[in-house]
Amino acid sequence: MTKRATITAGSFFAASFAAAVVSAASVSPRLLNGSMMEGLMTVLLSFAVTSLAAVPVLILDHQGLGLLETVRLRLGAGTARVLGVLYFIAGAYYSYSFLVFFLVFIENTLNPSVPVWMISVSIVCAALYGAWKGLATTSRAGIFAAALIVFSFALMFIALIRQVEPQRIRMFSMGTWAPQDAAMLIARRSTMLMDIVILLPKISGKKVKGFLWCNAVGHVLSAVLITLIAGALGIFAVNQLFPAYTLSVMANLGAIQRLDMVFLVLWIVSLVMRITLNFLSGSYAFQFQDRSLLQKKKRISPQLWLMLLQAVVVSGLAAATANFFPLQKYLFSSQLVLYSTALLFIVIPLLVLVISWVQGSRKEKT
Repeated sequence: MTKRATITAGSFFAASFAAAVVSAASVSPRLLNGSMMEGLMTVLLSFAVTSLAAVPVLILDHQGLGLLETVRLRLGAGTARVLGVLYFIAGAYYSYSFLVFFLVFIENTLNPSVPVWMISVSIVCAALYGAWKGLATTSRAGIFAAALIVFSFALMFIALIRQVEPQRIRMFSMGTWAPQDAAMLIARRSTMLMDIVILLPKISGKKVKGFLWCNAVGHVLSAVLITLIAGALGIFAVNQLFPAYTLSVMANLGAIQRLDMVFLVLWIVSLVMRITLNFLSGSYAFQFQDRSLLQKKKRISPQLWLMLLQAVVVSGLAAATANFFPLQKYLFSSQLVLYSTALLFIVIPLLVLVISWVQGSRKEKT
């Protein structure tokens, strides 16, 4: 049985919420074919899908075992090793996908005087430091990050609500909606499933309530942001690759004429928290697949080496592909994000739960 930690559910899900906001910050109506109303429907559907997808993991945790521990007991150590490696790779891949999207934004919108590889390394180093300090420290920092993000959103809402016009919303709602677009957005908003699949056994407290609140508030902020984009920018938002940033440039609050720096801080804080949790999840998953690593006492722990490996791969790959579209379109493929999310966070947990129930019922009969 996995060892239970004393990290509270409140602080853990505050960090998970702060990390999930990166999906809202990077929203683009181009993925919605210009339809705000169906974008809101997608947010609602995403909340339902992520809530249902978390049920198998929450049930396994309630039984006293995490997902990987259940796989090891029910399906053998070999299967647990394979899954550990897959989740390790997934942690690095999802970190890369959000980081490269941010680098594309920096390169195409801000035209920075420093090269993108320096920005990539800086963000990953900040995330690596947080991961090195451990899950407990990251969770406590998540409380402050979540408070900062909520304050930033509130500030933008107050500044922009006067610019929202119903006529613009009606014009923005005339686009078409494709199922693959909705599926892609749901996959991008399911990043917090990575946190609970691996890290849930390490926290204590009201986990179900914490997850539902975290998931609900994150999706509410996404819905509010889409509504602000539609009401303030109207059909003009369809031509914007990063409409949330354009929105922040338009915002004014008294003497403050632009809130773009507030939005940038919000995006960076959420991005760093997302990568930090992915590093922790991936390294824990890989360590689990090799029990001998957990028993080694070295000056530099195996977990730190694993996180260093993730950091080098993520920062290097993101910097290399930020300006190289032919490779980026394969590594940042919507199909890859969608299929990997569905397999790792929906299909596998559900199968493990079913197998656990079947094997448990057979033992009771014998």
